[in-house]
Amino acid sequence: MWGIYLDEGSSEIVVSNNVVYNIGWGGLFQHYGANNTIINNVFARTSVIQPPQPGDPIPDGDLRIMNTENHLSWTFTRNI
Repeated sequence: MWGIYLDEGSSEIVVSNNVVYNIGWGGLFQHYGANNTIINNVFARTSVIQPPQPGDPIPDGDLRIMNTENHLSWTFTRNI
């Protein structure tokens, strides 16, 4: 289960003032989308859904970027 899940193509969404704690998968998932703002949230005791595959970037805590796109996908501000 994801803490916060922005489904395919979700854009111009503001995700704010949430506590995501002690869940089985990642704290935040975005399936494509553009210009989303993630602000004033707490992500704690979450894990990565799957181990990295060969060639994937190394996961860093609760955030894993799998695909890059040619636009601003999200802005992270004042999150813990």
